[in-house]
Amino acid sequence: MKNHTRRPSLIILLIATLVLSSCGPAAAPTPTSEPGITGAPAPGAPAPATPAPAAPIQTLAEKPKYGGTISLVQPTEQNISNLDSGGNPTSSGLAGLVFEGPQQDDRTRGPFGTGEFDFGGTRVGPETQGPGLAESWTIPAVGTWIFKVRQDVHWALDTRSEASRLVNGREMTPEDWVFHFKRTTTNPSSWIVVSKPLAAKATTVEITAPWEVTLKTPVEPFTGWCWLVAGWWHPMIPPEVIEKYGSMKDWQNAVGTGPFMVSDYVPGNVMTLTKNRNYWDKDPIGPGKGNQLPYADTLKYFVIADLSTRLATMRTGRVDWMTDIQWEDGESLLRTAPNLKYRAYNTVAVPLLQMRMDNPELPFTDKRVRQALTMAIDFQTIKNDLYGGQAVIGAWPVTPAFTDVWVSMEKRPEAVQALYKYNPEKAKELLAEAGYPNGFKTELILENRSETLDLGAIIAAMWAKVGVSLELQPKESAVFRSISGGRTFEKMLMGTTQSNTIFWSQFNTLRGPNSSYVNGPPGGEPVFEATFQEMQKSMLINPAETARVFGEFVPYLLEQAYYINFPAPNIYTFWQPWLKGYAGELEQAGTNSPGYWFKYIWLDQELKLKMTGRR
Repeated sequence: MKNHTRRPSLIILLIATLVLSSCGPAAAPTPTSEPGITGAPAPGAPAPATPAPAAPIQTLAEKPKYGGTISLVQPTEQNISNLDSGGNPTSSGLAGLVFEGPQQDDRTRGPFGTGEFDFGGTRVGPETQGPGLAESWTIPAVGTWIFKVRQDVHWALDTRSEASRLVNGREMTPEDWVFHFKRTTTNPSSWIVVSKPLAAKATTVEITAPWEVTLKTPVEPFTGWCWLVAGWWHPMIPPEVIEKYGSMKDWQNAVGTGPFMVSDYVPGNVMTLTKNRNYWDKDPIGPGKGNQLPYADTLKYFVIADLSTRLATMRTGRVDWMTDIQWEDGESLLRTAPNLKYRAYNTVAVPLLQMRMDNPELPFTDKRVRQALTMAIDFQTIKNDLYGGQAVIGAWPVTPAFTDVWVSMEKRPEAVQALYKYNPEKAKELLAEAGYPNGFKTELILENRSETLDLGAIIAAMWAKVGVSLELQPKESAVFRSISGGRTFEKMLMGTTQSNTIFWSQFNTLRGPNSSYVNGPPGGEPVFEATFQEMQKSMLINPAETARVFGEFVPYLLEQAYYINFPAPNIYTFWQPWLKGYAGELEQAGTNSPGYWFKYIWLDQELKLKMTGRR
């Protein structure tokens, strides 16, 4: 569990205040920022009332240097251990280091290029993508991609690996693409097959010309883009390895085309990756333009479960990079290690309260109850007091990064604004109208993590004021994931949703078998289905029209209160000053993984030696 020095007293004080008073919070002071540091408030300064800013355009002034070892730290083994891309989706933070897909994030349009996108864990879509294993592509119709397969790309060869020797560093071919797409859409344990069987069954792939592959996903083309074209969780793999070993679940069988190769793995401790010296890509911008990538010789992913230890390794320069740091810990790290570079992001992991609406015996089938529960929550107090102001109200189902779709809560229709303004008296009226004048009792399953338990305790205190008695039922992570993934909770569940690297991907959770059982499968709520079908007409070929249709749908979704979305807190990413060529980019085609970007990052070993006495 997370170890805070001041949070428990803050939460106790906040709950006590909620119980004793219904007065609104005081206005937040004007935010300030520390000169020379990007994207977050100065240590101890008031937090911003607006979304975290994007990274400004930056200049690559120094000529990159080769060599050295970059060390990263992760809290759990889950983030680095699952390397199989054709069975269950790869949850690995290594996806862009070892494996690749047809497209990749376009560095020339990031903070060191044109600045169109900050790649800060908030927005990724077809518009942000550049050539990857596909040299180019066309989309002649919705759900059809014609790829020009890049030539002279070779599978990485590590002579110490039996699997790698089997492939022997041969050139990747169009036949490899066909094998990969067919495996992904037919493997019984593949995410697409399990969750989107109709889309998987309708997918076709064939070689249509020399070094040309045509992929068609006529059913749910956005699923095709996310999981096949962008290579989110199913990057390209060589047939030989799968045919011999069945999968890549054993790290020693991992063979990709990426900039690094897995060379060692000590479960629960560290995974080591070494440079692929036959990598195809070159640096596209700056003084290193044209340089062979990657720059670093070695990457080490350390697994350190204890938060205080992870923070200490960052503070003392023992590791070079760390992300997913909550705002309190971020402020603490800034005070104690002011030389660190950092970015603050609006997290895509929005806390989302889900309710069973398929059971008529439960109160949640009545919209008035759902709206009352929403009105009985003081979102502004949660933002200010739980998250220090560093959060966004209304960041679901689309984040502020989507300026063409997102609308601040203050500009939403009045019916939506009313739900997110704290109004316990109106909530009581709605409960009474729905037949619950004295409230009711219910239970909430949530993960046994301190920040989640804190939020649950605050919700319980707020609902108690309108007569709703909430029993918290914390579950350890593995149990919680099983309940959440299987949708086996009986009444309510507090989860998180990836509130969209791509806003329209929300239909993966809104349509069909969704977490709140909205009308149940297979079609889901009728308006959801109608909106989904309308979006298919422009999907990926007319982004502005897709955005318009989705944007008009959002107020309806929020007003129905099928889900209660809470303020989305900012998170921090930190890196050492000797890591160069990096501006806090996280996204790799939607995986919220830093992997892809580390091929561009170089280590200033002289600066590290000067600052720490170590290379």
